[in-house]
Amino acid sequence: MKFTSALVLSAAAAFAAASSLEGDADDNRLCHAQTAGYLDKLVAGSYVTNGFFDCFRTQEQIFELLDTLQKKHPTLITRHEVSKSVNGLVIPGYKVANGKNAKAIYVQATQHAREWASTSGSLYALAATLDDVINKKPSPLDHYDVVVVPIVNIDSYIKTWTTNRLIRTNVNGVDLNRNWPSPYWNADNQPPGSQTYPGKAILSEPETLGIHKWLQANAATIDGGIDVHSNAASVLFPFGDSKVDPVEPYLAKYKVLGKAVQTAIAGAGGNYDLAQRLYLTYGNFRDYTFRNYTKPGLTIEVDGVDFVVPVSTIRQVGKEVYAGLKAYSTAAVDFNGGTTSPTPTTTKPAC
Repeated sequence: MKFTSALVLSAAAAFAAASSLEGDADDNRLCHAQTAGYLDKLVAGSYVTNGFFDCFRTQEQIFELLDTLQKKHPTLITRHEVSKSVNGLVIPGYKVANGKNAKAIYVQATQHAREWASTSGSLYALAATLDDVINKKPSPLDHYDVVVVPIVNIDSYIKTWTTNRLIRTNVNGVDLNRNWPSPYWNADNQPPGSQTYPGKAILSEPETLGIHKWLQANAATIDGGIDVHSNAASVLFPFGDSKVDPVEPYLAKYKVLGKAVQTAIAGAGGNYDLAQRLYLTYGNFRDYTFRNYTKPGLTIEVDGVDFVVPVSTIRQVGKEVYAGLKAYSTAAVDFNGGTTSPTPTTTKPAC
């Protein structure tokens, strides 16, 4: 009976995945056709109103937009090769800097390929940062530069547009958010084929290993890390892999920082929980960030009823992510010692 039920569930899941692919990817391709020419309509200071954010976008469109913005603002945006994928694709990060900060906040999204809302949310936050800097409004750059890696799991993100809309893992079948260093790594003994299979070893995947090496190389200039996911509407702080709290004063600092982010998101119209974990997750990025660098690692799980969500939610989710980023950049100053980053003595990018 259990075996038969499992087969039925498996068949249902496969049908749902196929239906989601046909409905979601094709609907967004139609949206792409309807918003053609959006690059020609980019207006500095109003990037979040551009037609790019009317649809979920392919990786080609995403990097075309970011590279266009970099060319428009070469003194504000720099492109960095942060890592590479299993298939050898570059995983780029885009740094927004105004020349006044010595340190940066690292933001990544799409460790899980199917979480398109995390991708668009991180992109909106980058565009909103640019808009506020251009319009001389308060922005994260008042305290830190910002590095955004919008697509960590790029190989599988491509597959979500072509063959499997609901793929979570990388193309090796590894859950990248279980592949980071942890003293409890694979404590639940997940086998190959599991949606949370952590890989053969810690940092076994080129995506995570490359990001780890990049963060190690830039550790002196990175003051925190945000990992964007969907769709639990939550702000999560360490530890996710155990029921042990961070030692003081860090637990108190995390509660202050997490509450600031939660409150800011509420101000943008979101209703997010604040917690240390949804469930035990061994080898997640926020725990890795805190344990390895003693910097505030945080997960923002954006809101949504599913992994497939309407395009009408893109800007609202983006506003929530950006509000969280702004609050995080302010609260991270106190978390990291209570002083803002000193003005650099060189114009050379820190990372």
